[in-house]
Amino acid sequence: MLFPATVALLLAVSIASRMDDCASLAKKIGSAYIHVVATQYLPQGSVIDHRSEGLDVTYQMTPAPPMPVGLCRAILNVTTSLSSSIMVEAWLPDESKGRLLSVGNRKFDGCVEYPQMAHGMYLGFATVSSNGGHNGSSASALLDQPKVLTDHSWRGVQQATVAGKALVTEYYGSNAWKSYHIGCATGARQGIRVAQLDPELFDGIVAGPPASNFGTIVMWYGAVLEDIFHGNDTYLTKENWDLVHEEMLSQCNELDGAEDDIIKDPRRCHLETR
Repeated sequence: MLFPATVALLLAVSIASRMDDCASLAKKIGSAYIHVVATQYLPQGSVIDHRSEGLDVTYQMTPAPPMPVGLCRAILNVTTSLSSSIMVEAWLPDESKGRLLSVGNRKFDGCVEYPQMAHGMYLGFATVSSNGGHNGSSASALLDQPKVLTDHSWRGVQQATVAGKALVTEYYGSNAWKSYHIGCATGARQGIRVAQLDPELFDGIVAGPPASNFGTIVMWYGAVLEDIFHGNDTYLTKENWDLVHEEMLSQCNELDGAEDDIIKDPRRCHLETR
């Protein structure tokens, strides 16, 4: 039977060893196109604060939750062309299940997806996410920048995953057994495009629903905003939309035979104004 003091000592030694292993990644993983910006060991319960770290606050849109497990965090700058690069975060949990998870982006966001990365930690998966070549949620960084657009479209996911596999090999001493990608909308499209161009990279992709018709989606944003943007005669407030929502449920809730506040097929709902 181990005494509490002995257990605490063994835990401290284990954490110290992991901190050393994490710090050594900076020397092992660097290459002509991969630059290790920082490595940091985060004990369970730690919280990342970008403001105190001095990183661009638009680098991530959603605050990171407390770390569910102890992990090694690596921040990388990966050169993707002569005029573009991506920022990558990789989280390597203390207890790995030999799986690597790639997390895609959302909309035009150039943001590391912390909540989804934390989910990867719960699963015991080494997890990577990138800013897709630009920071923040605006698409202005993509204007007249075809290399940056390529990064956002698919290459950011591909190169982040390649770098993540190299990190896994160095940190755990073995290759990731399986590699997966998960994403919705933009992130789903990124994964599907990578599968088309680099079919051996992932063993599985969770993509739903993919924003594949990118050009049409961009035009749709413009058309809708022109009609409903604040200040226009056709602008609807949140309160107005709530009324529309309730009226749609009132008229169309039972179209699928179940009164469950779910309209299964919105195409069958033809709202009649009263």
